Amino acid sequence: MADQETLDAIAVMLDGLERRLDQKFDQKLEEKLEEKLEEKLEEKLEEKLKPIRTDILTLYGEVHGLKNEMADVRDNVYELRKDMDTVKKQTVYNYDRIIDNYAAIRELQTVVEGKMDKPRLVQ
Repeated sequence: MADQETLDAIAVMLDGLERRLDQKFDQKLEEKLEEKLEEKLEEKLEEKLKPIRTDILTLYGEVHGLKNEMADVRDNVYELRKDMDTVKKQTVYNYDRIIDNYAAIRELQTVVEGKMDKPRLVQ
């Protein structure tokens, strides 16, 4: 009987060991599956992200180029405004000269017609 009890005890111990081994095996298998799944997901994600990264870099380059073009346009507008100011000043100066010349011509005509002895504006 003692032998039967010993055998029963050994059987219980073996059952316990088998359960623990099964649990360990299941745990290890689950860990390995999770690792593989994570690797596959990372690979797929990386695959999907490559074109997006390329697009982002392309857009960044285009934006940078547009910023440079905007700076050039801003500089050109500034130069045009300076040129417009110069043209305005020159136009006012020329207009004043035209008025002065017209007045001098009118005075000379008056002198020529004999209505005035000496022109005031012409010196």
